[in-house]
Amino acid sequence: MDILSDVLQSIRLEGSVFFRSALARPWGMACPENDTPLFHIVLFGHCWLQTSAMNQAIRVENGDIVLIPRGEAHWIADSPHSERISSTRLLEAYQCGAPLFQQGEIATRLLCGYFRFDKGLQHPLMGALPPYVHIKQGTRAEDLWLRRMIETMDLEAEANHPGKDVVVDRLCEILFIEILRRTEETLGQQGSFLAALEDPIIRHAMQLIHTQLDHPWTLEELAREVGTSRAVFAARFHQLVGVPPKAYITAWRLHKATRLLADRGLSLSAVAAEVGFASDSAFSKAFKRCFKIAPSTLRQRMQRALSPSLSDSDARTYH
Repeated sequence: MDILSDVLQSIRLEGSVFFRSALARPWGMACPENDTPLFHIVLFGHCWLQTSAMNQAIRVENGDIVLIPRGEAHWIADSPHSERISSTRLLEAYQCGAPLFQQGEIATRLLCGYFRFDKGLQHPLMGALPPYVHIKQGTRAEDLWLRRMIETMDLEAEANHPGKDVVVDRLCEILFIEILRRTEETLGQQGSFLAALEDPIIRHAMQLIHTQLDHPWTLEELAREVGTSRAVFAARFHQLVGVPPKAYITAWRLHKATRLLADRGLSLSAVAAEVGFASDSAFSKAFKRCFKIAPSTLRQRMQRALSPSLSDSDARTYH
């Protein structure tokens, strides 16, 4: 099984473009803190960017991509010294058909967007990403492929073709996966979920957990299956994934359960059994402890179509 695909499908990855413009210097915008991952792509020229987590600004060249995974406040401009206006004002002018920074020679073209996930459960995947990711344009075959995809995204965003919004959104989602792949290459053996997927022992354990979620896994059994001692496996899993094996298994079971609850044909007992809980009471207790809501209540909410998923206020992280 492809673990990353399973995770991305379960957390319902979505992406879209919200800003695309050619800008004449001097230009600059200040973006407030946001709980949504944002990306900026330089299509022409260059710019400077700095987040609240950076010690100094970075220069972003033509073809480069910058991802801000946790949506920290940041600014982006043609120069570190340029005056910056609020991104809200810039977007309002852009959406009204009166874009700013249009007087003079065009210095930079930007394509900006966001990624969104189901916040019912924050998977360790997102915590694995560094404060920012800067992908520079390269000359490898995969770099050229990425460049062509970005060019296609730009053309679709500009065109008025039927279905263009869906095409752009799907390309954004592919972009996020490609960013993850590039980040995985640079992380190496550093402790993160992405690094865990490259570790043969932990990857094998993940495959067992994800493909046999209804199995009553114990630490001893998982360690035996991957060919190492209980102590070594537990320490390695915790170091790379960021949480102990038992906590990960429980959280993933509950996350999968939220999907199954939408199926009216499954009883609560069937949902509990499918995700590996020995009894209805154990399932309900764990679910309520994690999400502060009973599974039966969430199902009723789904059936009334008031909320297709857990609300932001119900969200809980792995711990």
